[in-house]
Amino acid sequence: MRAGRLLPSILGVWFKGIPFMESGMRLLSCLVPGLFLLQSLPLVALADGAGKAVIEGQGIDGRWAVTCSRPASVDNPYLVFETFREGPPEQRRIAPPDEERVVPLLDVQWKKASRELVWTIAEGEVMLTVTSRLEGNRMRVQSMIATDGAKLVAEARDSDGRPTPWLNKCETN
Repeated sequence: MRAGRLLPSILGVWFKGIPFMESGMRLLSCLVPGLFLLQSLPLVALADGAGKAVIEGQGIDGRWAVTCSRPASVDNPYLVFETFREGPPEQRRIAPPDEERVVPLLDVQWKKASRELVWTIAEGEVMLTVTSRLEGNRMRVQSMIATDGAKLVAEARDSDGRPTPWLNKCETN
């Protein structure tokens, strides 16, 4: 049963036969699906102007890799951050031979005191919030948390306990 019909069907049993309550249930059945849709809109809305300002203003735009002099590979993936005149910034991950994917940055924030970049991306139906620490021209993922609460990276260690690598700024777009 769809979310828009579940709550009214549960509450409708209690309020059946009371005219103003039945019309209220009809109104509620129209509003509930809209509320679920609206909860995702602020993330997308934040990305355009604010995200571009953070990415460009903090010098994040460009290519990052563990070793800039080596080609992109599974062991040396490139992360490329790009901004555009219109639309949200994007992150492109290049790890040949099997992977090259582009995802829009849905929310980008800069935490000045801790020098951390926080961004949200959608990986299929899962949203990931990534926090990276910046030190000069180096960046390291500190945490990566999925919408279901799963911690893929915590305290700069992946789920297997290995430290996350430092990425170096290779070039600016």
